[in-house]
Amino acid sequence: MGKIILFIFIFLTFLKSNSNINIKQNCLLCHLDKKIDNSKIYRRYLMFYSSKTKVKKAMFNYLKKPDINSSVLPRNFFKIHKTKKKSKLTNKELKENIQEYIKIYDIQKKLK
Repeated sequence: MGKIILFIFIFLTFLKSNSNINIKQNCLLCHLDKKIDNSKIYRRYLMFYSSKTKVKKAMFNYLKKPDINSSVLPRNFFKIHKTKKKSKLTNKELKENIQEYIKIYDIQKKLK
């Protein structure tokens, strides 16, 4: 019984660390390379859309069809950084990465 619980714990830990690797590879490395502050981007989305559900939907739509007009970032941002290319992730992978991004940069956990 103890071996089963230990195995499940190790498996869940692996899954958790694997999801962090995915978001680092798919999103954060590029942002860090370009010196883009992820927490400020998330706060802009949150101020503009006011709920996590709306933020997730807006991020998903933007990453599927990037367009300056659908971005919450100021126009001057796009003078420095080019518009992002369309995401090559599947819808499921993209949603999982957005969920993980929000977990990392969520301001509610800082308020508690």
